[in-house]
Amino acid sequence: MTVCREEKIGFSASITTNAFFLDFANCRLLKDAGIKEIHVTIDGSKKMHDRIRITKKQEETFDLIVNNIRSFVEYDEGNSALIRIHLHSLEDEELEGIIDTMMLFEEYKDRVSFYFRDLFSSSTDTWDVNAAKANRVKEDREEISKVIMYLMKKSLEAGYKLPLFLCKRKFYYCEAENDNKWVIDPEGYLYKCTVAIEKERAVGKLLPNGMQFNNRYALWKKKMLSGRIYSCKECSLFPFCWGMCAYCHYQNQTEEKLQILREKCSNNIFVNMQLEILKLRYACEKEKEYAGQ
Repeated sequence: MTVCREEKIGFSASITTNAFFLDFANCRLLKDAGIKEIHVTIDGSKKMHDRIRITKKQEETFDLIVNNIRSFVEYDEGNSALIRIHLHSLEDEELEGIIDTMMLFEEYKDRVSFYFRDLFSSSTDTWDVNAAKANRVKEDREEISKVIMYLMKKSLEAGYKLPLFLCKRKFYYCEAENDNKWVIDPEGYLYKCTVAIEKERAVGKLLPNGMQFNNRYALWKKKMLSGRIYSCKECSLFPFCWGMCAYCHYQNQTEEKLQILREKCSNNIFVNMQLEILKLRYACEKEKEYAGQ
């Protein structure tokens, strides 16, 4: 931070945290480090969360985590929180509980955003399992998409803003493709992807004298770019999805595998759902304009 201030270099950072230890002292440490945004996961409603996320002493954690998130946002007017809510159940009672969870942050509608996901493992070792889960019958995926759309609509109707990654399209699929975007683990290992964070997938390490890269970094850039340039440039969805997951391109070299990725993209419920969310956001903004006239 000192170097950035002295050299007038723009710097921003966010962290992913369970918010369990996000007390006043740690809020101050984050501010000193220039971290103004946190990403936190809540496991559904209070009832569901406290059944799943408990301490070793069998203590519930929902209230502590919610209060810590609120405290972080209150600590500095520039602080914000992106909250991911997991869908463990599609039952009406659970969905109402999730809506109640969102309303616990209604004082900070301009600085708190929500998005929703059905649960899956984030480890790259289980991506084959995740792919099998993603290929479950179409009706199940459509039902989940409908529920997510319902919750996103409730979020917008309550006055919350959409997360930027859902409403601000950029010339890349995710931040992993940016040269100056890094994921740094506690030991200083560098990664480009927030999912591929096992040590054997690190592309370098942060040392006292700067960054030291290994051969995976050059391979990452080569494969990531080649998949988009040669396999996606004719696709009508390319300006929207930008080739989808960069790490998938890194892992899959053959044209046959890339063709599978293209087919998944063109029939991807999640891509279509994102388009519907953008339409919903536009409609809500128009409703607000008419209401203000």
